[in-house]
Amino acid sequence: MAEVLQALIERAAELGGVSGGAETRTQWAGIRRWPVQTANAVGHPTRKFTVHGEPIRAMLRLVKTLCTFAALALILLASPVSAQDGPSYLEQVQDARQRLVAGQLTGAETAARAAAEASPNDPQAHCVLGDIRRIQGNASEALEHYQRCAVLAEAASKRREQARGLIGQQRVFLADPERRDDARRMTTELLRFAEANPEILSAEDVRTRLQTIELITERDAVSAEVRQRREARAAENAAEGAEKASAAASIKAR
Repeated sequence: MAEVLQALIERAAELGGVSGGAETRTQWAGIRRWPVQTANAVGHPTRKFTVHGEPIRAMLRLVKTLCTFAALALILLASPVSAQDGPSYLEQVQDARQRLVAGQLTGAETAARAAAEASPNDPQAHCVLGDIRRIQGNASEALEHYQRCAVLAEAASKRREQARGLIGQQRVFLADPERRDDARRMTTELLRFAEANPEILSAEDVRTRLQTIELITERDAVSAEVRQRREARAAENAAEGAEKASAAASIKAR
């Protein structure tokens, strides 16, 4: 205990600006109590003790510093360590993306779902789940994840993830010939996003996509019209053929 006290005194001396060695011990001897003769209320002699002022101030500074360190240590010990709880959210998302690129859809989905459950308000895992469902051909669930990704990203001001969510929805719509109007609407929304965030997405590229969709829509309309005409002509030919056959049968019956 005496050694600890001596070490504290020497440390306090350093904080107080007192030099070390024999001079330190001489100056800090004042930390011992010095008796001073006084008298009490009835005149009997008593003793009170005083100490040297400067060493005490340095000691108080040392005690304050040690208390601060102790409090910080307790806070650190009480704080949970996320590294001990398993992979972090970003590690799970990265694992899901790597498995997706490698074609391991089951493993990618497992990692992405674990990430989404760990951080349900983060958009990245939902974008990955949207990619998985789109590749699997599940358009409805893919749209749900892409929409969730875009909404969460916009709320968190994560523009790159928001762009991924919007582009994912556009891809789902483009893959379905029956949803060209939805694809055009989504591309128009994507164009507004690109114009507001040119550092994330090129507005010129999106305009090109929109023009392509317009051309595809026109082509589909022309193709549908041609198909209808062909079907109508085929029906007319079939009707004429039936009439001719009926007339031939009537003549033969006579």
